[in-house]
Amino acid sequence: MATSAHGLVRREVAPSPAVRWLALAGVVGPVAAVVMFTVAGFLRPGYSPVHQAISALGTGPQGWIINTIGILLSVSLMAFAVAFAVLMHGVLRTGARILAVGCVLVDGLGTLTASVFTSGPSTVVLHSIGATLGSVVSVVVYVVVGIGLRREPRWRRWGTYSLTAAVVAVLLVIAGYALLMPRSPLHTLRLGGLLERADFVWHYGWYAAFGLRMFLGTDRARVPGVRRGLASHS
Repeated sequence: MATSAHGLVRREVAPSPAVRWLALAGVVGPVAAVVMFTVAGFLRPGYSPVHQAISALGTGPQGWIINTIGILLSVSLMAFAVAFAVLMHGVLRTGARILAVGCVLVDGLGTLTASVFTSGPSTVVLHSIGATLGSVVSVVVYVVVGIGLRREPRWRRWGTYSLTAAVVAVLLVIAGYALLMPRSPLHTLRLGGLLERADFVWHYGWYAAFGLRMFLGTDRARVPGVRRGLASHS
């Protein structure tokens, strides 16, 4: 929020309603993806969501459905990035906001790569690179946004949530890989699919939470105070 030469706080320019609606892409994309891969898992004979990876649904019969929803999820992340860049202006410092937006776009690119290149033998390497890229940059987003929001009194709890999300995400990724990798001694527990789903929900749940928060308004609590401050100086 800018300050005038007389020390008065000036109200930020309100973004267009379309941008707020664009923030909901961060909610719709992840929710649709969770619903689709859950339904697809139930419909595939012999598939176990407890010990089999989500990516296994992207190969074989009807695999195109999961891959398509993955592509749509990547598009929703990129739409979220646009909304984040606009709606968090004045909340996050410019450098932190640019870095966060860039990482969200890379996360979307990683999701797109993992969706276009399936976990089949001929493309599994590219699939793994895309999935790993998304996991790494998402943690960077959580940390950068968390530190930035901890400096803002009205957003401090959201900053704490974002930093907590980073710690939990790292633990889930480590646990998921340990349970899914065939050479891991923990692979015999056959819980890799369950952990991967927990990681997916936690990963994209951050986008859903912030997308809904931005849609509801980033400056709702700020504007009345600004108006009172201006009125007292008129």
